[in-house]
Amino acid sequence: MPAPAPAARALRFDTFELDLRAGELHKRGVKLCLQGQPLQVLTILLQSAGNLVTREEYLLAHQS
Repeated sequence: MPAPAPAARALRFDTFELDLRAGELHKRGVKLCLQGQPLQVLTILLQSAGNLVTREEYLLAHQS
């Protein structure tokens, strides 16, 4: 996995915004209910956008 980019406060895709500090997902400004593991998986995938995330990379990221 490539070195992580500098820490961003929010990641945007399509009409969604993931606030990393607050751990909240919004769609067009409306907060969506997404917590725990699904939120962690989405965060890891967005931070690795355009790259394959292997199971091993996911498990390493999930441990921290």
